[in-house]
Amino acid sequence: IEPIREQRSMGIQSDRTDRDERWVANLRNHIESADVEVRGVLAQPRITLAQLLALSGDDIVPIQWPPKVELRVENVTRFTGDFGLSQGQNAVLIRDVVRPQSGTAPASE
Repeated sequence: IEPIREQRSMGIQSDRTDRDERWVANLRNHIESADVEVRGVLAQPRITLAQLLALSGDDIVPIQWPPKVELRVENVTRFTGDFGLSQGQNAVLIRDVVRPQSGTAPASE
């Protein structure tokens, strides 16, 4: 029985390695195909609560055009760039990648 046990445990160990590699590849595929929310922040005007409560249809909230547009992924700024047009569609040309700082919490909305 000992020779069989040895062969079985060797087969199980090599199967585990194969399964782990398949599992990692499968997990990577699922993670890479996950949808994430990306927002382009063009402006963040500040108004008083009274002004907010008084807003109605056809009102205009003035904004100042920012020098850079922030692209936020899941509400964390990850890129900055320039707003423009590409092939007839509004677009952002990415100029900088914003690296997350360790120990910082994501910005809240």
